[in-house]
Amino acid sequence: MGNSVLSSSSSVSSETVNTNRNGAENMSSPIGIKNFGNTCYMNAGLQFISAMGIFTEENFGGMKLNKSSSEEVCRSLLSILIQLGKPSRIADAISPFQLFKQLRQQNSDLFNQHQQDAHEFIMYILEIIHDGTVKPCNSPKLSNEDLERLSKKSTRPGNIFWNNHMMRNNSILNNTICGQFRSRITCENCGNNSDTFDPFWDITLALPEVSDDYEKISIGSCFRKFFEQQNLFQENDEPNYNCSHCKSFVNATRCISISQFPNVLLVTLKRFNNSGEKCNGIVSFKTAGIILKSLTEIGHFKLVAVLQHNGSTLFQGHYISYVFKKEFNGWFKFDDDIVTLVDDILEEDIQAYCLLYILESKSALNSNSEQAYSVGIRSQRNQAK
Repeated sequence: MGNSVLSSSSSVSSETVNTNRNGAENMSSPIGIKNFGNTCYMNAGLQFISAMGIFTEENFGGMKLNKSSSEEVCRSLLSILIQLGKPSRIADAISPFQLFKQLRQQNSDLFNQHQQDAHEFIMYILEIIHDGTVKPCNSPKLSNEDLERLSKKSTRPGNIFWNNHMMRNNSILNNTICGQFRSRITCENCGNNSDTFDPFWDITLALPEVSDDYEKISIGSCFRKFFEQQNLFQENDEPNYNCSHCKSFVNATRCISISQFPNVLLVTLKRFNNSGEKCNGIVSFKTAGIILKSLTEIGHFKLVAVLQHNGSTLFQGHYISYVFKKEFNGWFKFDDDIVTLVDDILEEDIQAYCLLYILESKSALNSNSEQAYSVGIRSQRNQAK
């Protein structure tokens, strides 16, 4: 596969707009992004992604990009994301107009100057960055049959699938945001377990039903709903699972667990139905982060970014991002080119759509821990300093 070099001095656009820095002129501060017509979903998404903390000159400056139809788009994306990660003394915002033109040439449905889904944009450009920077794998590709055979011989079958996936998808981005689920189906007749392992880049949480559309919901309850055991039935309550041990259709349960933590966890709240109508429930995340359990570990995750959608449907409204900037030890609100220091993000009336967490630490899972309780909440006093 051919490569080209991403210059560490690659520029975005010379077109700029003044940014409200909420401070004295010439003071170093984060950079805003210019909106040139219904592009808030892109601006908020870029600020949100930049909070991963991986888009630096050290990681991507001078990197050889894979030859593809998305090569120039990847180059522009990385250049902007690197710039967003640097404090600036220049009171100007970035203009992503060149990037938008490149994206529109690739996908005119997603980039047509109408309001779009910020989450869809985020996942789209993450794919571009991964494809543009993934390293080639020279090892022979294992078939699904080979993986199944090897996993049956292992005491940690999930590691077989995990190591194979990571070897074949070796990029800085994938190594940062990829985790792995274990889905276990248990036959209620014989107790036989059937496990499958799948990589993930984000977790989508359904919002529980509430009596009032504006009733507060805890992020913990959303996680617990995601990890709770489910019964596998057809609509007529007939057995729907073909047990390989019983050789018949039986009642069964399914339970999803995390088998590998990502270093950066992207969480999306399912706010929109298939017709684009929005659930306006306020999801409470008034914590320093979350504690998740995998099959073998406890992971402590720190909240570093929130993407907010204001509006009643997917097709109208406005996107804003809140990002914790470590170098300033504070939260900033990014509303296109307007950048504002936020004293306390928890005092903001935020309708969170996407949340970004960084894995701070891991510890071995105590065998006496209650597996069903997959989420813990930490006090705001423990916020990163």
